[in-house]
Amino acid sequence: MIYWGDKLWAMWEGGHPHQLVPETLETVGPDTLNDLLAADQPFSAHPRIIDGRFVNFGVKGIASQSLTIFELDEQGNTLKQSSHPLSGFAFLHDMLVTENYYIFVQHPFQVKGLPFLLGFKTIEQCFDFNPEQPTKIILISRHGNHDLEILETDSFFGFHHGNAWEKDGKLYFESICSDFFPQKQQEELDFEQSDFESFPIGELWEFEVNLSSKTVVRRKVVERGCEFPSVHPRWVGKEHRYVYMSVCDSSTENGPLQAILKLDKESGEQQIWSMAPRAFPGEPIFVPHLNSTQEDDGWLISLVFDAATHRSYLTILDAQDLNNVIAKLHLQHHIPHGFHGSWIPKVFLEPSEN
Repeated sequence: MIYWGDKLWAMWEGGHPHQLVPETLETVGPDTLNDLLAADQPFSAHPRIIDGRFVNFGVKGIASQSLTIFELDEQGNTLKQSSHPLSGFAFLHDMLVTENYYIFVQHPFQVKGLPFLLGFKTIEQCFDFNPEQPTKIILISRHGNHDLEILETDSFFGFHHGNAWEKDGKLYFESICSDFFPQKQQEELDFEQSDFESFPIGELWEFEVNLSSKTVVRRKVVERGCEFPSVHPRWVGKEHRYVYMSVCDSSTENGPLQAILKLDKESGEQQIWSMAPRAFPGEPIFVPHLNSTQEDDGWLISLVFDAATHRSYLTILDAQDLNNVIAKLHLQHHIPHGFHGSWIPKVFLEPSEN
């Protein structure tokens, strides 16, 4: 869910965003962004907002693919658009952006598209992940000719990325990495029956891309099952100190995400606020204090499902000290557990008289 250019969008990676009425959440319908998006042009669900610009992408095609990148201003008007042919099958779920580069990670997938096109399997069930082949880092200049530059590194799968930045002529970025792609062969995912011992564990890695030597090196930053890394929104595309993410309660075993972690990359300190054993938080979303200047000056909000009561609540944590729980806003019902969210400092509903 993203609010941009006075529009509320429910986004997905397979097509156009769906516009909603902010006050009621009624569906308006698919949005072409004033005919910016052709009928077959997707507009992905993982945009990046950097320096007041909305940067997003879409990949169309299966056997032959093209990547289109968009930049919009704060009113939703198009500032830039560029398209690029892709070599091999690219399952691009997320992206990264810095002052001068767009960054994509192309995993070593092969796809058998006929069962998907005939409706027999989902697209993910048609993926074959080949760990013997390298993972590719795709770099595209935000300025100039927008040529693709592709660097290779050891095989890994990374669904969600953290942040990226430039320093001393090098590019850096973070990603949640696992050794292989969790193939979904069953008809439906039943998380009550999940075998976490056989499920690939995702951990936070940092990548250093040397633009001169055309090499990529990486190091593990968090040795614990984790997902959904995020930073203060003003530090997107810039070198940062703090990363927030959802993590497993156990530091040694894989399992469901039941805690929130704050990583201080400068000191190595990790703060953890756990809701185990019966509660499950969603993605932690950073909400900056008004006119804040410090990187961790704000709150973290997360929608939590409490299995003990079969209800949900919104938790608000102090981003500087996760043990300082500002509030828990309890609902009288549960909300189906989700993944992503976003924050905007705008109120659409009138205060209730009750």
